[in-house]
Amino acid sequence: MPYRIASDGKTIEHKKGGKWSVKQHCKSHKNAVKALGLLEGLGKGTIKPSQVGKGKWAKSKTKKRKRGRKQFKPIRIK
Repeated sequence: MPYRIASDGKTIEHKKGGKWSVKQHCKSHKNAVKALGLLEGLGKGTIKPSQVGKGKWAKSKTKKRKRGRKQFKPIRIK
C-alpha cells in the first residue's frame, strides 16, 4: 500500500480506493518519517510484526546510571 507524508508534515496518509486518507497522526515531522519507514518496512516484508518495538524503534528499558556525586545519608549524632 503506498504511503506518504501529508502537506502539514505530521500526518501519514495511505492510498485506499484511489483516494488518499489519513492513516496516522504524529507529534512531529521526525516521528512521521520514522513511522513512514516502519509502515513501508512492514508492507514490503523487511520488518516482521514481531520486530516492531525492538531494535532502533524501541526505547531502552534498562535504567541509566545517574552521573554526578553520590548522595550520602546524613549521620545522626545523639
